[in-house]
Amino acid sequence: MFSETPYQRDEEVFNELMLHSPHGIAILNKKGKIIDINQSLAEILGYNREEMLDTSFEIYTHPDDLKKDFSKIKEMRDGKIDHYRMVKRYLHKNGNIVWADS
Repeated sequence: MFSETPYQRDEEVFNELMLHSPHGIAILNKKGKIIDINQSLAEILGYNREEMLDTSFEIYTHPDDLKKDFSKIKEMRDGKIDHYRMVKRYLHKNGNIVWADS
């Protein structure tokens, strides 16, 4: 017999993944605001989690990659795709470019 629901277990697994993953993970709302982010991604970009929460992903994306990002986000909103992956440039807090497969 289990005392937790499948939803509770999924939430625990998700929280452990966010906490311990060496890979950067961010959750965005429909407007592109960061509603959750793991410490790994924050550190990759030179920030702490709190600095990045409730900010737009646009701040951290190289301007030359925004058009492609916006296009893919529109496809997701329109239900044409449920995820996407791209190699893109992020902007580190110190101004350096960070290449990543995201």
